[in-house]
Amino acid sequence: MRYLILGATEARDSQGDPLPLGGARIRALLTALALRAARPAPTPVHVLIDEVWAGDPPQDAVAALQALVGRLRRAIGRAAVVSAPGGYRLAADPDEIDLFRFERLVDEGSRALDAGDPGTAAATLRTALALWRGPAFTDLPDGAAAAARPEALRMTALHQRVEADLALGRAAEILPELRGLVADHPLDEPFHAQLIRALWATGRAADALAAYEAVRQGLAERLGTEPGAGLRELHRRLLRGDPDTVPVPETGAAPTGAGAPWLPESPAPGHGAAFGSAPATESASAPRGTPAPGAVHETAHAPPLAPPVRALRTASAHAPSPAAAPTEPTNGSAGSARPSVPAPRGNLRARLTSFVGRQAEVAALRAGLREARLTTLTGPGGSGKTRLSEETAATVADAYPDGVWVAELAPLDDPMAVPGTVLSAVGRRDTALLSGLEGRTSGPDNADPTARLIEHCAPRRLLLLLDNCEHLIDAAARLAETLLAHCPQVTVLATSREPLGVPGETVRPVEPLLPVPAHQLFAERAAAVRPGFDPAQDPDTAAAVAEICRRLDGLPLAIELAAARLRLLTPRQIADRLDDRFRLLTSGSRTVLPRQQTLRAVVDWSWDLLDERERTVLRRAAVFAGGWDLAAAEAVCAGRPPAPGDDPTVRPDPRQPTASP
Repeated sequence: MRYLILGATEARDSQGDPLPLGGARIRALLTALALRAARPAPTPVHVLIDEVWAGDPPQDAVAALQALVGRLRRAIGRAAVVSAPGGYRLAADPDEIDLFRFERLVDEGSRALDAGDPGTAAATLRTALALWRGPAFTDLPDGAAAAARPEALRMTALHQRVEADLALGRAAEILPELRGLVADHPLDEPFHAQLIRALWATGRAADALAAYEAVRQGLAERLGTEPGAGLRELHRRLLRGDPDTVPVPETGAAPTGAGAPWLPESPAPGHGAAFGSAPATESASAPRGTPAPGAVHETAHAPPLAPPVRALRTASAHAPSPAAAPTEPTNGSAGSARPSVPAPRGNLRARLTSFVGRQAEVAALRAGLREARLTTLTGPGGSGKTRLSEETAATVADAYPDGVWVAELAPLDDPMAVPGTVLSAVGRRDTALLSGLEGRTSGPDNADPTARLIEHCAPRRLLLLLDNCEHLIDAAARLAETLLAHCPQVTVLATSREPLGVPGETVRPVEPLLPVPAHQLFAERAAAVRPGFDPAQDPDTAAAVAEICRRLDGLPLAIELAAARLRLLTPRQIADRLDDRFRLLTSGSRTVLPRQQTLRAVVDWSWDLLDERERTVLRRAAVFAGGWDLAAAEAVCAGRPPAPGDDPTVRPDPRQPTASP
């Protein structure tokens, strides 16, 4: 007998002919039994009832299940369904069920690829993939959750089979298939990496670079993020023009079990981990279809079904600690070998403009990072928090052997996305990204991203930059506190317009630039739009620059926006128009977020983060032209006179103005 559940459920006799099963509930029962056929214990009655009727059982569900079992026995043979105390079991060898045969073949193909035998790997993986006749567990009423793991293993097998074909020099043959896979899975970075490498291998270097740009733009538009570390490294190698240095991406291991409590705890003899088997006991409190918290997106790592494939490197996969990596085959032949590309130690990007001033702040922040595990840079928008944090992080990178990683939270608007974004930032994206609008994952790991982040960071010494936390302050604070509590060697440097409010946090306000560095910043940015500009050569120009910097309160972003106006105006004309600065300062970089492109956008962003009470205070404070003291603030801004027990030094909210000494 053979039982097929990777598609519509079928039972076939020894000649390969299909047996008539009957209605949908019998097919659902056979699917539920086949999923657990690799374990010796029977499937409990209450689990089968939940599988077959999906939470809406008949009044006498036990009797209805008994009748259904009788009908199934008449279809496939009485001995095929074994009764046992408390449940039923399908009497079948694992290899008689396509799910377990698929898992075994994928394991064999992975091992062959790992051993440097791409020919055997390609043939074995093709045989495994041919077992799929449609979506897994189609006949289970609520089978989507159970199907997530085999679907993920199918994607892994497909990545590996393509990798084997590339190693065999079949790039031209699989190019059409790869284009289709990229179109079907636009957020799957391994497929994009394989397409790029196939284009390169067929002599189409320009097309390979264009393909990278297409995936970069797609990720930016749909997710507000950059490609993973591996894909970026592939791009850098391509730009060097040396095909022998193009890295081979690494695929993740096969999917593992934390997200599906009804799946196996121990392997079936001779078959590795039995994909659809269940633990020896199943609790009614965890019915089928109830994944672990957060399992919609990623699962926690457990022992893999198949060993990690060292010869297969996914462009967006894990970024391990820098260590000696095994020698890997090139795209050309299975026998040749070359050193692997070292994993990147962070994702700090090279800066395109100079860093002006703030040497004292950098020194103080360096010292603070040695003393406190959480430091938050606070200040108004455009004060230079991000640039200061990145410049400081670059100077201390050697102190963090596992890297300095920047998680940019500015593009996000959903607090639930914060852990996943940070997970991607540290190179642990794998392929677990939402594929289009389906809401299904294309990667092997589908559990809580916070758990995976802790698992990755706990043994590592790294510096994590959480940039622009203010609009997701609660989520950022929870994540920072969780990481600090569970990862003793992790240091967090955050930027925000208010403190995170986490125990042990050190808050460092970022002050405006002093006059000398402010003038220098204006001069350097002005020289970029008007080459040769030097305010020191003309006293009137120097005075105008000093007035601009003073009236803009030493705010770096505002100074840079003013300097960009030198394309059309002189410094004196800019200074004379600062009374209408919101209309004047609108020429920011096109590549930054919209809220950083104009001075009004910066202020509007800050305003939108205030609640109504805070906006009322700010409106009342607008009557002050050059700062104010506490007594004046209480007289103008308080909604009521201060009571005798009030503490006038306590601000109602950390976003309120701070006192100057």
